[in-house]
Amino acid sequence: MERWIDAAVLKVEGEGFPTIPMGDSGTLRQGQEVLVLGFPGGVGTEEVSVTRGIVGAVRTGWFQTDATMLPGNSGGPVVDREGRVVGLATFGTGQFFKIGGVVAINSVRRMAETALDPGAPRAQEFRVTGSEYIGPIVVGRKRAYRITYDPGTTGNKPGSAEYTTEVTQVTNLAGGILYTIKDSDGDEYYNYLDADGLFRVAENVKPWKVSYRDPRRMLLFPPCPGIAWRNQWLRQNTSSGAVFQYTQSSRIESTNEQVSIPAGNFNQALKEVSAIEVIEAGSNQTLRFLIASWWVPGFGSVRSVQENPQTKERWVNELLSATTQAP
Repeated sequence: MERWIDAAVLKVEGEGFPTIPMGDSGTLRQGQEVLVLGFPGGVGTEEVSVTRGIVGAVRTGWFQTDATMLPGNSGGPVVDREGRVVGLATFGTGQFFKIGGVVAINSVRRMAETALDPGAPRAQEFRVTGSEYIGPIVVGRKRAYRITYDPGTTGNKPGSAEYTTEVTQVTNLAGGILYTIKDSDGDEYYNYLDADGLFRVAENVKPWKVSYRDPRRMLLFPPCPGIAWRNQWLRQNTSSGAVFQYTQSSRIESTNEQVSIPAGNFNQALKEVSAIEVIEAGSNQTLRFLIASWWVPGFGSVRSVQENPQTKERWVNELLSATTQAP
């Protein structure tokens, strides 16, 4: 898997130009205030605009901010309170573009120094221990799944359905990959992959509005048995207005599992186990689920089993087939 850094060093003839000092992105901390400069357009002015936010999370090669970032902000400087450039605006997503990704200036600085050397390579290899469990991240990668429902003691009807997913967009950042998955129902999921693991940064699933306080950890790296993490997020039904709070506790149980699914038999699968608690706001109703998921190198998540211990309901999601399209 390769990454290409979309940046350039320009030579401008002349002298006496105003400049902005460079900062050190390695000193950034959560909660630190930053400003995003750029030309978002559509605001009736050709002057530079400024939005303000805080550093929401610091990742390998990039950091997250809640400063509004529109497409025209891409490439603009992100400065700290002392006016030093600590990053370059790269992407904005989520409702009102309030989840923003910024490439850390320390990553760009190294790239710029390399760009000034005519003999230096222009591509760098992006290899992260654990990323093999996610599978190839290329536009056009398609997968077919089947989900089967066992009603347990509820008296509901059992059933099954098949659906497909496709990677529709991939953005290579300095230090990671942001990509979009769209399924056959039209729902979209926005994920980020870097040296720390796989994260979900936003999703568009009707009729739900999903709010992440922090990126949702899907899988942490390096993938060692015993590693544990916790997520919290909110889901609001835009039709009924009902709000649900999710709390998920996960851990890696094993990296040497055997799993048999319609797509084949696999060894050395990673098994992740999770416990999810769902609380509906304004009521005393609490639901609890247990989930086991299996990840296979080169294929990603191939099987998951979700159970409700109270009602004995069971949902089994399995990979039927997978194809990879060259980028």
